[in-house]
Amino acid sequence: MKANTALASLSQQPPRDAVAACTLTLTPLDAAAPTERVHLLPDGSFKAKDGRPTDVAGGHWLLDDTAMAALTSAAGGRQNDYVFDYEHQTLHKEANGQPAPAAGWFSGLSYVPGEGLFATDVRWTERAAAHIRAGEYRYTSCVFRYDRTTGRVQQVLHAALTNDPGLDGLRAIAALTASTRPVDHHPGETAVNEALKRLLASLGINVEGVDFADAAALTAAVAQAETAIAALTAKSGEVAALTNQLNTLQTATPDPTKFVPITVANDLRTQLAALSVQHQSASVDKVIQDARAAGKLLASEEDWARSLVKHQGLAALTANLADRPAIAALTAAPLSQQRKDEGESGTAALTAEEKAVCAATGLSHEAFIAAKKEA
Repeated sequence: MKANTALASLSQQPPRDAVAACTLTLTPLDAAAPTERVHLLPDGSFKAKDGRPTDVAGGHWLLDDTAMAALTSAAGGRQNDYVFDYEHQTLHKEANGQPAPAAGWFSGLSYVPGEGLFATDVRWTERAAAHIRAGEYRYTSCVFRYDRTTGRVQQVLHAALTNDPGLDGLRAIAALTASTRPVDHHPGETAVNEALKRLLASLGINVEGVDFADAAALTAAVAQAETAIAALTAKSGEVAALTNQLNTLQTATPDPTKFVPITVANDLRTQLAALSVQHQSASVDKVIQDARAAGKLLASEEDWARSLVKHQGLAALTANLADRPAIAALTAAPLSQQRKDEGESGTAALTAEEKAVCAATGLSHEAFIAAKKEA
């Protein structure tokens, strides 16, 4: 036996072991409806009326899925049936030397979440059945091993008919007939419990490890739930108010002093875009004309200048021209001055490019004009 395990009993306890007789109510049996199962232990945390267990830190025994796994494992190693005796005489026979006759037998264990542990396929002896029918025995008591650290039930040893109950509230035998067969515990039920935990967690309620048999823990969980529900109710009210505002805005007539139809706004955008294009075109023409007049741009470079504006913007052209030196020979004279020069010389005035050539070669305008005529 492991050092941290014990037995549970209402009678005198052997050294190193504790024995608990956890009782349930029996009512007179109906001979025509034999009992198929008997309630042995309640589900969840429980304790005896005398305050036991005193050797478990939490002060409670525990029956849950983990405990049932251990009980099933222990039951799987048995070949003999479990026994019901009278007044736990099986525990006392060595001390008092009296026999320990059986009151009944059961072959299996069944766990029903929310209800507890049941003995299944219970078969009473004729004597025990007569006692129960006569009301001479009304309770049963389970003897089990448990873990002293957690209080978790680990192994059922046997049970007894008794009139000295240690636990209250377990189901009566007469109600556990063939018409009320046990409901087996399936993995799907655990899945439902996990789904419920996830739902509560989404509301900010953490029930992991919460002992709902503890009144304070249950009160705290309920308070969390109420807080979460209040928050959801407040959010629901906010959504309803926003929905009403949206409906009002959708059905209201716009104030003409503050809003214009979308078609008008679109027309204004189109006009502004056209004006912007016109303004940019006029600005480009002005920059090019000023650059020609300043001697910074050749006539043959106008197409390049407009392409630069198209791809990089007017600022790029302005920056490029700002870095160029002004060439006096490229400065275009006013048309009136060109006509005056032409009238005085009797020859056509030179273009800005031709003047640049003269300046570069050292030819006079007259010599250049004469060369043009001879060519």
